[in-house]
Amino acid sequence: MTIMAIRESLKNQSPADASHPGLILQRYLKTQKEAGGASADWDCHFEAVIASCNGAKTLYDALFRRWLKAFGTEEERAPISIKGFETQGRLICGLGIASPVETGLALHHTYGVPFIPGSTLKGVAAHYCHSRWGKENPDFLEGGTAYETLFGTTDDQGHIRFHDALPKGKTVQLHRDIMTPHHGDYYGEKGTKAPTDFDSPVPVSFLSVTGTFVVVLTCDDPSDEGRRWLDLAMELVGESLATTGIGGKTRSGYGRMIAKDVVKLPKPPKPDLYADGNVIVAERIRQGTARGGKKNKKAKERAEFLSLSEEKYLIIVRDLDSVKDIAIGEKATLRITQNRLNEQNPYLEAEVE
Repeated sequence: MTIMAIRESLKNQSPADASHPGLILQRYLKTQKEAGGASADWDCHFEAVIASCNGAKTLYDALFRRWLKAFGTEEERAPISIKGFETQGRLICGLGIASPVETGLALHHTYGVPFIPGSTLKGVAAHYCHSRWGKENPDFLEGGTAYETLFGTTDDQGHIRFHDALPKGKTVQLHRDIMTPHHGDYYGEKGTKAPTDFDSPVPVSFLSVTGTFVVVLTCDDPSDEGRRWLDLAMELVGESLATTGIGGKTRSGYGRMIAKDVVKLPKPPKPDLYADGNVIVAERIRQGTARGGKKNKKAKERAEFLSLSEEKYLIIVRDLDSVKDIAIGEKATLRITQNRLNEQNPYLEAEVE
């Protein structure tokens, strides 16, 4: 017996062209199956989620670029450490999230792509700091000076902020995976019921992830000391991801990640030399000769200049009284009043400074 799992208004909708894996996963499962049973709808459901992840990448790429820009540029020297980490095998983050298919997955609420919550990164790093680094140096034990500087206390937040790790869009992939508990009663009863050879294995399907995720850490202290703590925190994150892994089933080898590359922040946009209000130096030219010697009838009503930058642009000054003392071939300082460089016949309008 199967149970309807989808809203009546959605049951005839096909998710084939959808591009939000999270929405498909949570809302478009058609039927539930009995415990231990099989369902063809579940197979189709997982395949639809995987296909929609590929469709989400085009829109997600725009988000990823904006997300990087939000941290500023390298030239601004923001107290930030950013690095890409590649999965070694499979990753399952959010396995315990409520889901109609028994197992969950952490997916971006707006764009539906897999991600690693910053709180998860912080938790893994904090545990590794206490259990591993704390053995070598008591300052890294929970309650120690270094530990509290990095992760804070219940009364005061730490100086390092762990941002959500987003994937590089072209690298991330969803995969069908499976686990097969053999002794469900033993695990469900917390060991009070002994496992036997007569227990039936129950396959459980779930989704896992591969790809490269960008980890971003920031520090609220812009000094050199803050930068040192930031580098230490990234070293801690890298070591914990490579050694213990992150997410679910880490004891089975899931969740291992290694540093792949340093992600560079976007370069600042080149300044627009010809934006309205900018001041430039230009040379006055003979009326109507800026276009390879072609005459222009309207040239009688204006004065023409040519910019002295690498790109030679025609500049028009309509106030003839302001240029009466500027001879042909002389230079003048002009303030741009209108930029028409995107038009079919590009030119600038300006006034004498």
